[in-house]
Amino acid sequence: ERMPVPRPEVRKRIEKLREMGYKAYYLSNYSKYFFDIHSKQTGILEYMDGGVLSADVHYIKPEREIYEILFEKYSLNPAECLFFDDRETNIIGGKNVGMATFLVNSQEGMIKRLDELISQNKICKIVLVVKSKYSKRK
Repeated sequence: ERMPVPRPEVRKRIEKLREMGYKAYYLSNYSKYFFDIHSKQTGILEYMDGGVLSADVHYIKPEREIYEILFEKYSLNPAECLFFDDRETNIIGGKNVGMATFLVNSQEGMIKRLDELISQNKICKIVLVVKSKYSKRK
């Protein structure tokens, strides 16, 4: 069993962005069981405006439908969204539905990109991947 890892520096920046008017949503391929563990141990749901869990909709990233369900559920315009993920295939899926994307290679890289958003003060929607540091890569 993999253990979720809280990321307080990422959380602090997302909370700052939300104070500035950004919205943050999760888009996760976790099973319901692991999502429940992850959300309880990291507190991620406290700083998300909503999201889509693949187990609930029976689609997974990078399938087009899971992104479209997120857009429809929250009335999001993909051209106004920035999608963070740590898998290239999911990034391609995000681009294919019209989102700007950011491939997360490290926590430091993600923090740097979030800091750039804060300094630009440009309002958009943020779609974050929900995943443990130790999640298995394909």
